[in-house]
Amino acid sequence: MTTPRGVAVYPHLSKPDTKFNERGEYKIKWQGAGAEAEALVKQIDAAMKASAKAAQEAEAKDKKRKIKLASVPYTRNDDGSVTISFKMIASGVSKKTGEAWTRRPVLFDAAGKPYTTIPRVGGGSTVKVSFELNQYSRPSTEQKGVVLAGANLRLEAVQIIELVEFGGNAEYFGFENEGEGEVAPATGEDDDAPASAPAVTESADEF
Repeated sequence: MTTPRGVAVYPHLSKPDTKFNERGEYKIKWQGAGAEAEALVKQIDAAMKASAKAAQEAEAKDKKRKIKLASVPYTRNDDGSVTISFKMIASGVSKKTGEAWTRRPVLFDAAGKPYTTIPRVGGGSTVKVSFELNQYSRPSTEQKGVVLAGANLRLEAVQIIELVEFGGNAEYFGFENEGEGEVAPATGEDDDAPASAPAVTESADEF
């Protein structure tokens, strides 16, 4: 599935975020409005309900366990738009083979060509997000005897239609060309520039 054009919010696409997960997470929040955004919300809600129904059928014989809907992966904003969250786990070990794997989302430019050097995608960029809508059910870690049923959105790829680099240019900080004045000397390669994308190792048994 692919979103329509929207605005990137708090993207982590050049490198994974390891603050809350040592395996790392690539993630992005997509903000949009209108009929297409509402259609996405309806699909998510339908997947949530289907997940709950499947969990209820699976737990029908065990009356001690209750089914509860997990939190939806989107929020509604005061201006009528919605913000939808997508993520991809960056590394892990295959349950089937025991082999370690890594992966990252594929990034494409406005022409549909993959980037060879990963840009520092900042908030405010205009993007489309490709993702998988997955249903799940699992025991709650906070409530004993409760099974959480829901849907998550696994990030697959992002098309960057209009790039706003994170800390990458003067416009990002609100600066404009002021004419004559101090000019920075030419430099060589940027030591802090992001490296090219590593090879992706796919894994079907991890989110």
